[in-house]
Amino acid sequence: MKPRNRGTILQIGSALAYRGIPLQAAYCGAKHALRGFSESLRTELIHDHSDIRVTIVELPAVDTPQFDWARTHTGREPRPMAPVFQPEIVAENVIRAARDPAREYWLGFSTLFSIIGNMFAPGLLDRYLASAAYKGQVRRTKASSARDDNLFHPVKGLHKMHGSFTTEARGRLAGFSTARTRLGIFTAATVLLLMIGYGFGSRKRTARGN
Repeated sequence: MKPRNRGTILQIGSALAYRGIPLQAAYCGAKHALRGFSESLRTELIHDHSDIRVTIVELPAVDTPQFDWARTHTGREPRPMAPVFQPEIVAENVIRAARDPAREYWLGFSTLFSIIGNMFAPGLLDRYLASAAYKGQVRRTKASSARDDNLFHPVKGLHKMHGSFTTEARGRLAGFSTARTRLGIFTAATVLLLMIGYGFGSRKRTARGN
């Protein structure tokens, strides 16, 4: 790519690259690392005046076999935090990101709210996840003692596109580029401040009139 001075490096990230949750510390750590690596690489390419682009697509929960072959210590079968999305619709957004690279894409309102919520109220999210995320990541089904996982060897029978949550997985997914999202937040904040300022001004004018 460097000799040609073009191309796009597309990383598959997660909302959990911004917001760690219980029971997935290793996964969250890997996604945080991916984001840090990509940011470093991006700055190096900018320094070299390179036209190679780096974009990250931050995903919500996806109906893949991940939760069928991951090792669990909860005593119950694991599941993703809802809402869950079909892998096909995620793939369509990834292709779109490759063709029109931005700094980042956040897929789904759950990703958007997780990232923005963690920016403004991380402590509140800590308490919410400590209360809700344990129950939200396990099924009612108990994990069998004979349950196989892919920690030390591949589980060949589970190599497929869909996981066990196809019936609840959604087939529509909104995508947000970070530039447009930040512009929207800035615009909303500006409008809110103007409304507050206008409200205070109106109260002062009313008080003076009385």
